[in-house]
Amino acid sequence: MNLPSFHVIAEETVSHAAARIKKLPPPVIFGILVVPHLYLGLVCGMIAPFPWTIPSLLFLTSGGLLGFLSILKFHREGISPLPWTPNTVALFTHGIYGLSRNPMYLSLIFGLLGIGITMGPLLLLITLPLLIHFLSHVIDGEEKMNGLIFKKLFAEYCSKTRRWL
Repeated sequence: MNLPSFHVIAEETVSHAAARIKKLPPPVIFGILVVPHLYLGLVCGMIAPFPWTIPSLLFLTSGGLLGFLSILKFHREGISPLPWTPNTVALFTHGIYGLSRNPMYLSLIFGLLGIGITMGPLLLLITLPLLIHFLSHVIDGEEKMNGLIFKKLFAEYCSKTRRWL
């Protein structure tokens, strides 16, 4: 069975999982976890020397590109990327979404790694697991919702596409 590039279903109500995400969206959590790194780097002057800036820039660039391509896909299809937006739910299965089921969330992880490697790398031992734990919790809710809406189509997509990479 070939998966379509995306599938749209009109929904009258927003799921409980999406409502929880609306209260504390992943970009807000990302911002909260980035602040201590920025404080250590910019205010306290704890910025790693040159060799560390290379992986940092690679993660920041990769994260920015992943985030941009993820949101661009929604924009091109005329669909909001916000999971709590009423009336539309979409399942993308190709392009960037054929490589990862969660490229937007992966971009947040890459962004935190990029900033954290250069500014407060030891702090990453705390902030990175916190972000991954929170995102995994959000993804669990979204995947339950997608499983109910898209049923067999979503199960097949999950079997062919990794959650992260």
